[in-house]
Amino acid sequence: KKREPERSYVMANNENESMEKVQIITFEGEYNPKVEDILKTWGFYENGNDYKVLSVLGCQQSGKSTILNMLFGTNFQVQDSNIRGQQCTQGVWLGKANVPDVLVFDVEGVDGVERGEDGVIFERKSSLFSLALSEILLINMWEKDIGRLHAGNMHLLSIVLELNLQLFAHDEDKKTLLLFCIRDTDEDASLDTYKFMIKRDLDQAWKAINKPEQYENSKIEQFFDTSFYACHHKKLQNEKFVKDVDELRSRLTDKNNENYYWDRTFQNDVPADGFSMFASSIWEVIKTNKDLDLPTQKEMLAMYRCDEISTEAYNEFREKIQPTKEEIHKGKFIDDFGNVSADLINEALAYYDEPARRYHPDVAKKKRDELEKNMQNDLNSLFMEQLTKLRQTISEQFERLLSEALPDEDEDRVCENFSETVEGILNKTLVVFKTKAEGSVLPGADPEWTYENDLYDLQNSLDKRIALAREDQLRKLMEVLKKDLKIIAIEPLLDYLEEANPKDMWSNIRNVYHEALEKGVEQLAIKLQLFDCDEEDIEKRKTKMEHHIEKMFNDQIQKSVSNLYDILIRKFEGLFKYDKNGHLKRWKQGDNLDGKYQTDYDKTVSLIPLFSINKLDEENDQYNIEDREVPIDLILLSKRSGADIEKNFKKSAEALYQSAQHEIDHDGMNYNIPKFMFALLLLFAYDEIWWVVSNPILLTISIIFGGAGFLLWYFNMLFLLTPIINTVKSQVMSKINGYIKPKEKNE
Repeated sequence: KKREPERSYVMANNENESMEKVQIITFEGEYNPKVEDILKTWGFYENGNDYKVLSVLGCQQSGKSTILNMLFGTNFQVQDSNIRGQQCTQGVWLGKANVPDVLVFDVEGVDGVERGEDGVIFERKSSLFSLALSEILLINMWEKDIGRLHAGNMHLLSIVLELNLQLFAHDEDKKTLLLFCIRDTDEDASLDTYKFMIKRDLDQAWKAINKPEQYENSKIEQFFDTSFYACHHKKLQNEKFVKDVDELRSRLTDKNNENYYWDRTFQNDVPADGFSMFASSIWEVIKTNKDLDLPTQKEMLAMYRCDEISTEAYNEFREKIQPTKEEIHKGKFIDDFGNVSADLINEALAYYDEPARRYHPDVAKKKRDELEKNMQNDLNSLFMEQLTKLRQTISEQFERLLSEALPDEDEDRVCENFSETVEGILNKTLVVFKTKAEGSVLPGADPEWTYENDLYDLQNSLDKRIALAREDQLRKLMEVLKKDLKIIAIEPLLDYLEEANPKDMWSNIRNVYHEALEKGVEQLAIKLQLFDCDEEDIEKRKTKMEHHIEKMFNDQIQKSVSNLYDILIRKFEGLFKYDKNGHLKRWKQGDNLDGKYQTDYDKTVSLIPLFSINKLDEENDQYNIEDREVPIDLILLSKRSGADIEKNFKKSAEALYQSAQHEIDHDGMNYNIPKFMFALLLLFAYDEIWWVVSNPILLTISIIFGGAGFLLWYFNMLFLLTPIINTVKSQVMSKINGYIKPKEKNE
């Protein structure tokens, strides 16, 4: 009948003992979660991959714990000499050896009655657990039990041999050392005798186990190394036994011993800080009766631990990148962002590499690559934000430099070397962008760390801005040229229109027009070359300039036609009112006023047809206003409009004629008024003058009329008042004469 243990954990006797050993597998088959913390307190994690594991297997009460305590200074519980037939080791215990790089497993003895029929199951599981974790299996056996199936551990060894094929068949380089410690040996028997007997039993067990087909004819040496060591009787030959144990300890702990059992080049592929987790996962698989695949378990451990290390490194990285991220979010540009990023990544990878290098290399590299990718992704978002800010800054810088190089909007000039100036600014700006963007690229990063798209977008944006500035400068250039042409061409054109010479007016206008076309187009072509315009653009703008000049001339001609009445008046006045020298003509008795008036009137009126048709194009000389075939777009002045102008002009001309007639009539009068009479007039009219001056209303009226008379005189328009003045003057003079002559008769 199966006997239950008194408690689930066999506890140490005191606190110091509990710090030196821990029950890793309980009697009930549960893994102890406190193992990881205890290993950490032992300082075991500092060993990295340089540590060793030894497990002891053997029958119950065979002295397994005793030999371990003597070899490694552990304090595993041993059998009380007063109590026989009871287990002293339950489950699997892990002990701290007196050398820092060795872990020791004390495994529950086989053939114990405590487990009853379930003992074989636990034996198999604990053996598999020990085999998976250990480099040396110490088989503790009594000399008297050699050759026996169970007492000699041959049944247990059969299990070990079979499980070894399951675990390590794919890796023939991984060999476990079976170290047979033969206790209570006979002095008369040699070690070779024991070796022969045990190896014979091993070979028989090897042949008896089920092997995969590919290993059917294999030998045990292909998978195991074996070694044998004999110890004298502990009680009967204690001194020799102690010496035997000392020598065995030296072989297990002293690397300088020529019979050192451990492989001096061996490096454990499970790092010390992952040992507890690995052991836990191994036991879980064994406990649930699943097929145990050690490489897979090691990879799973590597994945789990590398994930943990990667997370720690990534969190450390995120904490260090935070100040840089905040500065970038605030709009600050980090000049050396690429190297800053590289340093942060390298620090995080170094943080990861130190512990991760001890795990499965493929898994560690994969997780390392993932960590690096995640960090690069985080930094890449900041990199893109950097480029956006840089693009904005460079655009503003370009705009400022362009504004400084170009004339102000209100200035009446253009940038003479536009293409050269703008190209210099553009190249300077792009060099700054490339330099700063290159400094933001993470060295050796993925192709996604590129600023080519941003450079392309920036260049397109700046090209558009240059195109706008270019068009603006070309617009101003056209305006400047138009103003120059207006000065050069419009004034001569107005002169010819004012002069209105029937013989050559249109011929002279055409000469001015062609000269303006030639100069305007020539100057435009020269200026356009400074703007790096292509031939097609130049031709297009030249055509536009020609159309503008043509429109400018046509508009001015049409405007002059609209003011034809004024032109006729001025023309008539020039002929009728002024002499050859431009002096105002004085009409006297005997002048042929009617003949002069009619001649000048006819000459002036004859100009109206001259303005009727637009003859800017020489081909239009053939047309006359009387022709019915005249294209309507060439008609400047219709017959009806011409007749209206002539009618209005005639009225003004007749007024000038009347004025000239009055001047002749006045010249016929001889008033012979003495000059002293004007002095007497002022004297006698003193009261009236004073009355006007002292009266604000009369004074204001006098100033208004006096000022109006002055303006008429100043602008040579007194002829409009001449008939009125002459009439008033005649009436006044008649009254004065009538007043003076009676007085002369009375005297």
